[in-house]
Amino acid sequence: MRKILTLIAGLSLGAVLSAQSLDAGKQMYLKGEYANAKPIFEKYIKQRPNDASLNHWLGVCYYETGEKDRAEKFLRVGAKRNIQESYRYLAQLLIEEYRFDDAVDAMDTYLAFRKLTDEQKAIGEILLQKAEMGQRHMEGIDDIVVVDSISVDKSQFLNALKLSREAGTLTSYASFFNVPQNNESAVYMNEMKNKIFFGDMADSTKLDIFSSSVSDGVFKEKQPISAQINSAWNETFPFMLSDGMTLYFASDRPESLGGYDIYMSSYNLGNEDFLKPDNIGFPYNSPANDYLLAVDELNGIGWLVSDRFQPEGMVGVYAFVYNDRRKALDIEDAKTRVNRAMLRSYKDTWKDGEDYQSVLLKIDELGKNAGKVKNEFVFIVNDNQIVNNMDEFKKPQSKDLFKQLQTMYKALDKNKAELEDLRYQYFSKSESGRKTLQPRILGLENDILKTEKQIEDIETKIRNIENQK
Repeated sequence: MRKILTLIAGLSLGAVLSAQSLDAGKQMYLKGEYANAKPIFEKYIKQRPNDASLNHWLGVCYYETGEKDRAEKFLRVGAKRNIQESYRYLAQLLIEEYRFDDAVDAMDTYLAFRKLTDEQKAIGEILLQKAEMGQRHMEGIDDIVVVDSISVDKSQFLNALKLSREAGTLTSYASFFNVPQNNESAVYMNEMKNKIFFGDMADSTKLDIFSSSVSDGVFKEKQPISAQINSAWNETFPFMLSDGMTLYFASDRPESLGGYDIYMSSYNLGNEDFLKPDNIGFPYNSPANDYLLAVDELNGIGWLVSDRFQPEGMVGVYAFVYNDRRKALDIEDAKTRVNRAMLRSYKDTWKDGEDYQSVLLKIDELGKNAGKVKNEFVFIVNDNQIVNNMDEFKKPQSKDLFKQLQTMYKALDKNKAELEDLRYQYFSKSESGRKTLQPRILGLENDILKTEKQIEDIETKIRNIENQK
């Protein structure tokens, strides 16, 4: 009898531990700890393969941990058993795989559920919009030839773009304005070096595109480029074609297929404003983030930056043959069309019998020339002269004076950083501690004002020297 009781007790304890283990998995799942919850659900799915909730949980865990090729099977079981969120995850997965027709069907079913919250309905509408957009874009894939693709650190991708002087320049926001990195945008400057376009914070929550032009040797106050361009979402990474009319930029507005998509707008001389921008479609855009499109029209080379197929923190930089007359892909095979829209393999875009070595050599030559004229700084002399490196100064005396300036810039930055730190300390100190810090703070404030005046005088002197005939 005692053995029987012991066995019953053991079975009961095993059941409790088993229930606790599954409950622990559910708690991890609800906290978003998908990697920890996944092995627990994998264990229980073997015992309960038809359990709708288990299939949904495991499918979501596979999706969220990057094992998306394993997720669909389980999400479909959950969807078949009318778990509404299985349809949402299934639609997201199908969109990423460019199976837009199936994604539309999944979202139609999802939105038909009666118990959706307002938030779920909003998410569902956005996903349906993305799926329908994907359907439309698959009908008109641009037939481009990508000659090369490299993977680089996201923070350094501007260095991988090779542009001729005629195409203008792209510089990181922090480098151009000589400020700490407070946004990841770029500054585009035209060939004449008298106008810039850049992404900047419109408020504390979003990026807009601004422009500025040179007047009396300095850039005017920035202005929002257009209400047609700037939305309630983020707009960044602008690039203007050499015609001064055609603008490419990235936006994460809800009608984008992925996070960021590339959009194009043209300037309308009639009303002196930009037209409503268009999403430029496949293969430039994807369900991932597509950040920048830049074009060197003189050399017929385009550059696309995207994080599709890339690990966290990296982006792919695609170099393609640019043609201002866009041509639609004339291939009916569905699998081929998907691969071309995705840019899964850039060599799939090559034409039989064509040799692209000359294009690659041209890119290599642009890279060598770019190294010789690297933008080391931005010093505005006048409306027609902006100096980016020492060799661009016309007068030897200007070079000597600018070297002094560079030393003063560094000293000024150092003093400003120390002053900011001391001011922070000042408010946390006692009265006696404040008295100790006060002389140094006042001394730094005086030194900064003095240095700023000296810098202003030398900058003016350089401009006068450079403007002499």
